[in-house]
Amino acid sequence: MLNRTSRTAPPDRSVVLAWRGIGLSIALAAGPVSALPEDADQPVSIQADKGTADLNPNGVTEVSGSVVVEQGTLHIAAQELTLTNRDGKLARAVANGGPDDPARLRQQVRADEPFVDARAQTIDYRLADDRIELRGEAFLSKADGEFEGGVIVYHLKDNRVECSAGCRAILPPTTDPD
Repeated sequence: MLNRTSRTAPPDRSVVLAWRGIGLSIALAAGPVSALPEDADQPVSIQADKGTADLNPNGVTEVSGSVVVEQGTLHIAAQELTLTNRDGKLARAVANGGPDDPARLRQQVRADEPFVDARAQTIDYRLADDRIELRGEAFLSKADGEFEGGVIVYHLKDNRVECSAGCRAILPPTTDPD
């Protein structure tokens, strides 16, 4: 069942709520959830078994059960997801996996690079900070390496990775530009 709380919807945002079979689907034309500029112009699509959507400018949307989120090249799959808005824009997305099924994220961060793939028990995407934090059996694969550890923090703007709690990195050889 969907519970919806909204006094007034933000003027720059259209919202469509619809049932698909027994699941919930929410499509939001909202602020950017992704690194590619083209992705920010795409609607956010959320599918889940159940959820609550607060459509106020500082609202929180919580969904659970077979959650899938898509916007442009961004794809998140999880058992639970919490989206937090600040001033009408998506500020944070926290995805949690199940006991044997980690949350997963796939996104093309830069147009000239392959997709970034990540999985962990918890994926905390802080959009305002351009940072993705992976906690619990974390894994990150990107063009310039693969990383595993208890906690991985990926800073999208400066392409920096921090790893802690038992880290392993596989880095491809660098080529010397001639």
